[in-house]
Amino acid sequence: DGHGGDTVAQYVAQNLHVHVRRFITEGWCSPRDAMRRAFAACDADLVALGIRESGCTVTTVLLTRDAASGERALHVANAGDCRAVL
Repeated sequence: DGHGGDTVAQYVAQNLHVHVRRFITEGWCSPRDAMRRAFAACDADLVALGIRESGCTVTTVLLTRDAASGERALHVANAGDCRAVL
């Protein structure tokens, strides 16, 4: 969902997961924090590209598994006027 066109929505669709993965694989934050930081990183990227008057909403889901226990966890995050219903 893009406000002011689909440029931001396309950017986020192509890059949000890259940021989430980077923050998680660096191993210094939880999945919850990785998702928050990824949202902020995409915002910073867009500002650096000169995009300030457009935006989008996002809902994202991350499924993780603990290496030791095998326990799985579902992490859900959103920004804007969108929600996930499970």
